[in-house]
Amino acid sequence: MLIRLITFGFTFIAFYILNSSLLNANEKLVVIPIISSSPPAKVYTWQEDPSLIPEDGPDGDTLSAKIIIPPSAGIIADLNIYIFIKHTFNNDLDVSLVHKKGEQSLEVILFTDVGYNDHGFYVVLDDEASTNIGSIPDHPNDEPIIGSAKPENAELSNFDGRDASGEWTLTIDDDWRVDRGELISWSLNITED
Repeated sequence: MLIRLITFGFTFIAFYILNSSLLNANEKLVVIPIISSSPPAKVYTWQEDPSLIPEDGPDGDTLSAKIIIPPSAGIIADLNIYIFIKHTFNNDLDVSLVHKKGEQSLEVILFTDVGYNDHGFYVVLDDEASTNIGSIPDHPNDEPIIGSAKPENAELSNFDGRDASGEWTLTIDDDWRVDRGELISWSLNITED
């Protein structure tokens, strides 16, 4: 039996697989936590059911998925984002993150039009990752992108030093009409100062 191992750096979250076709018949999904002496992070997870990503249309619809973090959250020392998207053509997607607290907001564009014609993202976006998500090569069998990667052209460290409380919105824009997908899950992993 072939076992595909997926590690997520210094911490992990177990993504659940809704479609067993993501694994070949002779494969088994195993998620391995990596133990570290780093301070424990708090994980805040989107609490909605999987949501369809609107296809690009005349009104330019997008999917906005919100996480509200309570006032006691603390100051961000490090931020990582877990994203689980099923889609039939990754290159159609533009994904950004906005943090709004009171009148202040900060937006970081996580990636745009990456992943060729591969089918989905099961990723941890982490500034400390060794690979940029925009440089991941096309998979010959159009498998999903799996593992840790840096955001394409921005740094999550832009959020460091900010109060973590407030409204966090992951926005997904599908800029082509033909292929479809859905947001299955996303989470913020915040290490406090």
